[in-house]
Amino acid sequence: MSFQMFFDRWMADPNVLLIHTVGAALELAVAIILMRALYLIRGNGESPRAFASIAIMMLLASLARMGRVSVAWVTAAPLFWLDVVTLTLLLIVVIYIPVILSVRYFPIEKSGNTRLSRGKWVQWAMIANAVCGVIAFVIAEALRSITLTAFIPCGVCAISAVLLGIRASLFRTVQLRQRGLMLFAWLTTMGLLGLAATLVYGYLASTKYPLSPDFGTPTMGAAWAEICNTLIVLGMMFAFASLRLADLIVKGVIRLYVWATVALLLWGPVKSLDSFATDTIHQKAGTALLSVGIIGATLVFTPVVIRKMDAWIDTWVFQVPDFNAASEQFWRELLELGTVEEVYRAGEKVVQNTLSLAAARIMALSEVSSSGDKAYSLGPNPYFVPPDSPFRPIIRPSPDFILPLFQEGEPAHLLALSYRSVRPPLTAMELSFVTRIASEIQVRIGTVLGEEKRLERLKREKSFREEIADAELRALRAQINPHFLFNSLNTIADLSVTAPEKAEEMTLRLAAVFRYVLANTDRHFTSVREEIEFARNYLDIEKARFEHRLRVSFDVEPSVLEEKIPTLLLQPLIENALKHGLCRRAEGGTLSVTARRTVSGFELIVSDDGIGVQTQSQESREPGTHVGLRNVRTRLQTAYEGRALFTLSPRAGGGTNATVVINREKKVLA
Repeated sequence: MSFQMFFDRWMADPNVLLIHTVGAALELAVAIILMRALYLIRGNGESPRAFASIAIMMLLASLARMGRVSVAWVTAAPLFWLDVVTLTLLLIVVIYIPVILSVRYFPIEKSGNTRLSRGKWVQWAMIANAVCGVIAFVIAEALRSITLTAFIPCGVCAISAVLLGIRASLFRTVQLRQRGLMLFAWLTTMGLLGLAATLVYGYLASTKYPLSPDFGTPTMGAAWAEICNTLIVLGMMFAFASLRLADLIVKGVIRLYVWATVALLLWGPVKSLDSFATDTIHQKAGTALLSVGIIGATLVFTPVVIRKMDAWIDTWVFQVPDFNAASEQFWRELLELGTVEEVYRAGEKVVQNTLSLAAARIMALSEVSSSGDKAYSLGPNPYFVPPDSPFRPIIRPSPDFILPLFQEGEPAHLLALSYRSVRPPLTAMELSFVTRIASEIQVRIGTVLGEEKRLERLKREKSFREEIADAELRALRAQINPHFLFNSLNTIADLSVTAPEKAEEMTLRLAAVFRYVLANTDRHFTSVREEIEFARNYLDIEKARFEHRLRVSFDVEPSVLEEKIPTLLLQPLIENALKHGLCRRAEGGTLSVTARRTVSGFELIVSDDGIGVQTQSQESREPGTHVGLRNVRTRLQTAYEGRALFTLSPRAGGGTNATVVINREKKVLA
């Protein structure tokens, strides 16, 4: 019997050829995806040589398979050398994957432990089985022995499966993503055992029972072979879970296989429906409509299945925590923090605890300025730190990942993560979580800095207003003092002619009054007690002027004597009462000064029984009148900012009440 592939007789079947073509195309796509991912990782300083060699072998084997099926589509006569190359590469890939990955992920540590010693012998047995199996298979192909070509790879796959299962059972190290390694061991073992069974099945179907309909169909055999090969490839991809951003690769490969499987499963029913249709147009239309319905339902539900599988991979294989809950809880905590330092420390804590990192540190960019311009050329994207990066000797502990944090459009801080020796590199979902936390930190920092700037601006504005108020008060007092002196000197001048003795007495009292004024030059406020004493001295001077025409009374509650009021507040009120209220009455009148407590503060009242408010308002139209009252109102507004009110109102029984109300708490006074 001439040498030929076990499925050469079946390759004439279009269904079998289609299945093998899809399998070869998928394997080629996986090899390309893996090569591209490894190239990107290598460009960042990482060099997973085990995966690189596997990707190269897969690429060569898949190219050989694609060449073999392409020839089968064109001609039924196989090329011997192409069969030899294809089968040899496929066998090498099938047994090379478990050997290399078990060496990488189930390492042998130097120890006197009996379990580790057994693991070492099992590892060497796997290597010996692979080497001897490939050599024996090449010899069998050279001899063109169909029996040896069938049973040598069958035995090699079976032995490799058993040894891999034993090797995995001896490995007890608990680490993150251990489930991915276990899936690699389980799926690869099942795939190897399945391939061994498929080889026996193919041999028997081709030699012993070539015409038996009960022994199975060629399509079923081809499908089973591709399923076993898929299990090995998927097992390898789950081992890939220990590399950086591996979840994107694993999910991408699984989606590829899901869509391919759905397409093949969909192709079967649609083809069966087409075979049932007769020549009548109604049956053909019904069959076409049913086929369209099946295709539509498949296209709708397949993405749902893929999303469920992605969620399962994240939860079970990569053991991803609930990032949404962690992010929301962190944001609620941020809202309670009021300083930049507190925000940064909280960010470090949530990232390190959620991702089980060795360290997470937020540091100012100025701290790493010695690393050169590269530190300042970082963009907004994450930066995986290669082994030779200038950041490693500067940042402690040595970082594996850096994410710039921006303030006002410029990088100001770095979020540095270290995970070596504690956990595998970050996945895409973990990277997305870190980026999300960084965004929340930047938003909160912007808010905190904005609030600090606002408070600083308000502080400066308050200081500026106080300076303005101080200048205004000084200017107003400068207006009051000459006004008072002018009126007093006029009075003394009059008395010096009519009553020199009283003029002398008034001069002494005026000296006492001005001593008080000069002593309070730099004081904006004084007590009610001091202001009342000043008013007594002032009115004594005025009584010397008005003689019996002026009567004075004081009604002061002791509880208000220590309250603070603007200096020289009562003097312009008394002057207004004398000049515009009593002076124009021939018989004179009474001037009363009252100070009493109110519910929210206290009030000062200067009242007279003179000509009244309406008459005064007519006189106020003359320019220069009531300057002192306007100054009182302005001083109260400047000093109390709405907590004080000055009113001029008619007095019951005639005359005028000049009232100053001062509240402790700010409220609208109308």
